[in-house]
Amino acid sequence: MAPQITGEIKMTVKKFEPIPSTREEWLAMDKQTLEDGLARLDEEYPLVLHTDAGRSFSTVRRMKAEKRMGIPIYLRTGFAISVKTGKAANAMNEDEWEEFYNAISERLNCDYPDLYQSLFSPNESSKGKKAD
Repeated sequence: MAPQITGEIKMTVKKFEPIPSTREEWLAMDKQTLEDGLARLDEEYPLVLHTDAGRSFSTVRRMKAEKRMGIPIYLRTGFAISVKTGKAANAMNEDEWEEFYNAISERLNCDYPDLYQSLFSPNESSKGKKAD
């Protein structure tokens, strides 16, 4: 089954054992060896181009909209996965979903109060399109 339905995430974790190098050894590497080493690092440990603020904001915004629209939980996004239960949001029961939604909303409020206010303040737009 798909991860968004079952809440399961299967990830292959590759062990990447870089050759220990000193700063001087890195600086002394020829261009091709350096590029190969950095390409391998990029392949094994890619950087994700999302900020925590943007990811948290967009998840809470989406879940708030789904709740407001009355979409059944099993049809909601499974993007957010609970560390506590291991379930995707769309695989939870009503109580689990509410607890999870409240927890990530509170985390958004604590970590990024301006973004939280843009979603939950009565004076702001309900679409809250302010995350970076």
